Amino acid sequence: MSRFSKLTLEHRIFSTDGQCFLLAELVEKQGKESLPYLVDALNSDWSIVRACAAKVLGQLPADVDVVEALAVAMADSDLTVRRNAVESLGMMKPVPVSAIPALLEALVDEDVLVREVALLVLQEIQNVIVAETDACNGRSAA
Repeated sequence: MSRFSKLTLEHRIFSTDGQCFLLAELVEKQGKESLPYLVDALNSDWSIVRACAAKVLGQLPADVDVVEALAVAMADSDLTVRRNAVESLGMMKPVPVSAIPALLEALVDEDVLVREVALLVLQEIQNVIVAETDACNGRSAA
């Protein structure tokens, strides 16, 4: 793909208000099959494209490949990309346990919002594990 084509495509991904319409539409139509395109978008030179991809990844079903892509995005140099990535992990229900290492790293992010959301997501994972453990042991949640 020529640089011009890539530039044109990246411009078309966004509306004037910054929404991620084309990537969201791709996920809606193709579901999990859109993952390679979103991973490519995470490698864009444009931070707004990476941020959009991180945001839209949260709409995919939680699995190892999606969590891995979001973990990469959580290490991005751009604040919005990191915020969108950690928020996308928080949108997954249930949050995959495989997200724990990336979430632990996010606890030392320079941005307070990234740290706070990571902590909330880790607490959610903990609550699910405790509830499941209690259920297995025949205890009811109090």
